[in-house]
Amino acid sequence: MSEADYQKVTQLDARLSELLIKMQAEVTKDLEQEVFQTHKAWLSYFWPSYSEEAHLGIVEMYLADPRFTAYYDDKAGTGAAKLLHDAVQNELR
Repeated sequence: MSEADYQKVTQLDARLSELLIKMQAEVTKDLEQEVFQTHKAWLSYFWPSYSEEAHLGIVEMYLADPRFTAYYDDKAGTGAAKLLHDAVQNELR
């Protein structure tokens, strides 16, 4: 990963945390859409091609594996992993 890509991934990760913190107070359709788009953009740096099915699968894993749940919940508050999961599901279903 280039330095520029690393910086962009870091910015996307920080933005995702900010959005999830906002969603702790109020979930809106606009916030859900931005969470989805930000997470999708972040994934694009690690996946050679995007798949809605894989995106749904990874957010399911965020809830199924306590290590992933803790990653998001520690950064953006308890329930952040669930908010991310729900935002992706709502956008893709």
